[in-house]
Amino acid sequence: MQKRYRALLLGRLDAEALLASTSHNPIEGVEVAAEVGEEGGHPTRGELRITSSMSGKRAVTLLSVRECTPHLQAGWLTSVDVKPLTGRRHQLRRHCADLGFPICGDDLYAAAGGIDAGGFIGKKSAGLFLQSVEVRLPHPAEAGRWLTFETPEAAKFKRACERGRMGWEFEQQAQQEQGGEAARSSAELERQAAARAQEVLRTSQQ
Repeated sequence: MQKRYRALLLGRLDAEALLASTSHNPIEGVEVAAEVGEEGGHPTRGELRITSSMSGKRAVTLLSVRECTPHLQAGWLTSVDVKPLTGRRHQLRRHCADLGFPICGDDLYAAAGGIDAGGFIGKKSAGLFLQSVEVRLPHPAEAGRWLTFETPEAAKFKRACERGRMGWEFEQQAQQEQGGEAARSSAELERQAAARAQEVLRTSQQ
């Protein structure tokens, strides 16, 4: 059986940047590598293989980045697909946190993922943003053939990203308007100062 999950992570996960970073500064107890495709043995673009030990047993997860969305409170949200190649307890949650990108709504592993106490981890009412979206089973009668069952991601994933983007865009617009107002105020002060200087100059010449 093969499973694929959809998860929404806190922060902006850039697969290539993470690989470069961990090659110089490895994460203790965790190995991060580019996943190698079955054909040609070339790295699969954007897909990572995460390996660690959990309770003395090997744990392996494949992770591929789908999309990054700006978010006012979290900074960024990253939509990913994760495939557990082993079945350890909380494996997907722990591996995402190990990378420094805990799953949105994960109050158990947020601290391990670098989120400070009281920091944004998502609305509690929305729950954990981790959902099974695909299951593949070997065909019972035909060797080499797989049966695939898929389900769309829950509406809360798209809703969280849309709300996050709208909040971020609103804040950016507000900052631009404040900057424009500050520039106008500064220009007005300069105009008034120049006018007073000219008035003083005229008075001194009389």
